[in-house]
Amino acid sequence: MCERQYYANYITVFSSGGAIVSPNFPQNYPDNMECYWTITVSSDKTIKFQFLGSFGLVEHGCTGFLSNNDYVSIKDGSSTQSKLLGKFCRGKPVDPVFSSGPNAVVEFSSDNGGSYKGFYLIFEAVEGNFFFAIYYLFICSILFCFSMR
Repeated sequence: MCERQYYANYITVFSSGGAIVSPNFPQNYPDNMECYWTITVSSDKTIKFQFLGSFGLVEHGCTGFLSNNDYVSIKDGSSTQSKLLGKFCRGKPVDPVFSSGPNAVVEFSSDNGGSYKGFYLIFEAVEGNFFFAIYYLFICSILFCFSMR
């Protein structure tokens, strides 16, 4: 369960799979919500996230990187400060998102500008992919190097 902003609720889930839904799903979620779910799976696994169907958040949700509008974000690690894997707003279903390790944080935030039905996000532990992790680190290193020039 989530709380109104300024009383954010942090929930930790130790599981091999499950679902995360917006408050009141499939009814409209409340305004001014701030929710965090920390997902932890076995240390030899990674986490696959998949939104089911299209998800309904207020249209203006992702108007900027630091937007305070309605969004769902997935972070790659056990902290809300971990690397952002994706920030999702109203629209079509998105491709699956994979963590690089056994921890991830899902954040849902809504402002006071209206609401929709929200989202249904499933997660499952999957076999860790060593080659994917090396490729991911290599690409990030290259992009970082290029961005520093």
